[in-house]
Amino acid sequence: MRYFADVEMGKFLDRMEKEGILNDTIIVISGDHGQGPEFGNDVPEDRDVSATRVAGAIIAEGRLGSAVGMVIDDATEQYDLLNTLADITGVPEGGFEQDGVGRSLKRKMAFGERTVYSNNPTRKMSVVRGHLRLRYDKATGSMLLHNADTDHDMKHDLLPDLTSEEREQWITRRDAGRRINCEKHYTVELVLQALGLGFLQDVVCATYFACTLWVVDSIAAKCSGQQHRRVASRVVTFVLSWLLFVAVMAPFVADLVLVRTRGMRFTLELVVMAVEESEHFAAVAVSSSEISDATLSVTEFLLVATFFAIVRTWAAWADLSAWNPTHAVLSSEDSLLYLAVSGSDDKDGSRTPAPTSRRPKPNDCRKYFKQSMVVLAGLVVLPLIVVAISCASSPLVAYSALNTTLNELFAHALEPTMDLQVTAPTIIETVVESTEENAASYSPENAEQDDRENQSSRSEAARDNSQERVHDSSHKNSNNDGQGASQQSRQNASHTIETTIDSETAAPTPKPSVKSVTIPWVESFIDFETEEHTLLGENTLHRRTTGFKGDLAFDVNVSDDNPPNVLVIVVEAFRYHDSHYLVGEKDPSYLFKGSNITVTPSFDKWAKRGIALRNFWSSWRTSRSVESLMFAQLPYDSVTKSGMTGGQHNTKLAGLPQLYSAKGYETFFTTGCLTDYDGWDSFLPTHGFDTVWSRNEMMTIAENELGIRHDQWHGEDHRGLNWGVHDDLSFRILGDLMVNKTKEQRARVESGEPKKPLYLNHYTISSHVDYKQRPKWYDEAKKPNFSALYEGEEYADNIKNYLEMRYFADVEMGKFLDRMEKEGILNDTIIVPLLLKGV
Repeated sequence: MRYFADVEMGKFLDRMEKEGILNDTIIVISGDHGQGPEFGNDVPEDRDVSATRVAGAIIAEGRLGSAVGMVIDDATEQYDLLNTLADITGVPEGGFEQDGVGRSLKRKMAFGERTVYSNNPTRKMSVVRGHLRLRYDKATGSMLLHNADTDHDMKHDLLPDLTSEEREQWITRRDAGRRINCEKHYTVELVLQALGLGFLQDVVCATYFACTLWVVDSIAAKCSGQQHRRVASRVVTFVLSWLLFVAVMAPFVADLVLVRTRGMRFTLELVVMAVEESEHFAAVAVSSSEISDATLSVTEFLLVATFFAIVRTWAAWADLSAWNPTHAVLSSEDSLLYLAVSGSDDKDGSRTPAPTSRRPKPNDCRKYFKQSMVVLAGLVVLPLIVVAISCASSPLVAYSALNTTLNELFAHALEPTMDLQVTAPTIIETVVESTEENAASYSPENAEQDDRENQSSRSEAARDNSQERVHDSSHKNSNNDGQGASQQSRQNASHTIETTIDSETAAPTPKPSVKSVTIPWVESFIDFETEEHTLLGENTLHRRTTGFKGDLAFDVNVSDDNPPNVLVIVVEAFRYHDSHYLVGEKDPSYLFKGSNITVTPSFDKWAKRGIALRNFWSSWRTSRSVESLMFAQLPYDSVTKSGMTGGQHNTKLAGLPQLYSAKGYETFFTTGCLTDYDGWDSFLPTHGFDTVWSRNEMMTIAENELGIRHDQWHGEDHRGLNWGVHDDLSFRILGDLMVNKTKEQRARVESGEPKKPLYLNHYTISSHVDYKQRPKWYDEAKKPNFSALYEGEEYADNIKNYLEMRYFADVEMGKFLDRMEKEGILNDTIIVPLLLKGV
């Protein structure tokens, strides 16, 4: 399926080339995020590089000059796309608004001097710097550092080889991205803390459960006087006992299953998400081992619930109606209603509680007061104390001790805070400040010496204050709440920058001087060295970008008089190591097992003609890659929600659609996939896209213009899959759109009207898990032999299916690009093929 996707992409690109459209278009190709066929469709993002290291390329036919074939080897992320395209195509007059964290890849930076972040918000994150990748688990506090190029499978942990200073540097980078404290895990102290806090939470949960059962039994006891009432009472007792046990224990059992299989904690939001996305539930990647584990756990749980209900119905000692919760702490003489559980057995074996004749006197306030205090302490004070202890505990202890049922009852009050107090780093920049006094004291004789001194000063300062770009993971709703910074870090409202200058000319040139400058703390989240901008508020990343500066890493020939079209192709399940071109002939991690095969021949062909991104990282899952690709966000940190969930109508985001709208572009979003998933159909039209085409629109167009019959979608021809329309058709429709729009643009230009270029974002879908759904024609077609990549593997069939569908998508994209080239569209289009995810 990976090969199928590549084939279809190749057909698309070939068509674009044939039509001459590539000459008028800049195309970006990227992957989104990934699954892992080598894990049998199990979720790999917890443990494998291929989940988040994806392939990327920028295709600008005839516009790159000597940059053709360039490979960017430094760490980059999907959130870099916004500023990169803005720098390539130019900012609109007066600048454009944004609130992202990326940088322009068009500007040079020394290799290994930049840190990028990718995450799986269930609990994992990655910190990448050069080829080194730190993998961090926020639930356990564990870290592993490896070389992503030479140690793809993470077999060698480099952390033990680091000095204490180097280790602290990685911890600082990690905290800058996720803001969670680092702790030594599994120490005796932490285990005892977690057990103690867990015991307290369990006591509170058990207290609420016992009190609820007491209420149920007390009511049932009043209805057990006659035979038919006793039968009804037992039925009610059984049903309510079973339901209450399930309600209390189901979150706990679900939590155990999720922790074992997926490394995540249960919340009711998962249930809500499953209901809302029920149409897509069948397509969720679930391994056979996960299904077996969940089935066994549910079966055992239901058997225990039934046994509990039977005991509660038939065992006299399990009837709590003759027990008062205050008995646990008060003497019997102070208790209310009953002194003992003793009662008379009826002839049929039923039991009727025997109330005593002693009841509190109406004016006996002392007893009521004591009982009220006991209830208040048990149901209010103790829970508040437990909540306070949980909030004060470290994230590792709090997560380990978490009683899921109680946490849901308390509206997640037991969860730890994710914020850290982080001091903004010192930033060094070069400025020139001259005075007459300095000029008078400066002479030709000491010019060279001062140059050396200034250079030494800058080098030493740079070593002491390495410029880390701090990307706040809580920057999840952009303008909503201060652009993703913790309240603690807001206290560091500014910091001092030491500046120094260089003397470049001969005397009598004024001698450089040192000046202290105070700037807002949020500048540490922005690549201020290359981005010219003005902040549009306090404590916010929302800003107006007016241009870019710095030495060029590459250049693209773009004319303001004839702005190019921009096409971003986001490829489903396209991991970095599917491309032999990106991995390289040396293949240091032996990913291709000594073979010369590539799964993505079309991508490789076009990447060689453009600029390839071989150290390109994404975040899991698809909705979060949209946040990064389109709006330069470090994704929203939630297990069940993304920055798109529900449409996010109250969140204003400024990204690529807004940039190109400001430049007079027409904005399109197309995909063969359903967009009712995670609120895409509501989010996209309200966040900058003029036109959105998804599965339904693609099906209508295919039936009306491509001769596809309605029964062919899910009949024996399999022109569709459960996620939508296959890539062969969606790329044909996309190609027709590009050709028709280009003809309209040329006609407008010939008539003296503005061109109105096109910004288009297209998502593929054929290579989505489970990799088995494919068009009949492709299933019967001859395919490359990928056996070298899957023979001997545990899930060989699954890997084979993945590779074939990945190849299919690649070939279809290749057809599209070839067509665009033939149509002359590539000469006027920037194409950025980006991977939605690795697999």
